[in-house]
Amino acid sequence: MLGGAWCFPGGHVEPGENSRRAIVRELREELGIEVVPGRRLEAVRVGGGRYVLAVWLIEFDGSPLHPNPAEVADTAWRTIQEIRVQPGGLPSNESVLRMLEGVRASRGGRPSP
Repeated sequence: MLGGAWCFPGGHVEPGENSRRAIVRELREELGIEVVPGRRLEAVRVGGGRYVLAVWLIEFDGSPLHPNPAEVADTAWRTIQEIRVQPGGLPSNESVLRMLEGVRASRGGRPSP
């Protein structure tokens, strides 16, 4: 929707799939990685309310990313604070960051394993 903007990976739920299957497919298509969906966090309305962004915690083994150049221009591992100050981020990033801060707080400030 906003080409060139920094965002979290993911995408649309295709007909016949649920959001759990969609996150697995989207991360495979975009980043060439295999993940196991963990817990679904909240959902955020984006695109003027036309779309629902479901946020998932996933299990990922840390294997190398293989970004699909048709889908992803660049990748970077960033802390919450680094994402917050990164120019060119999607407006929805802040909502996702607050969800991740909530997860961190519920784990006593420890990052996810």
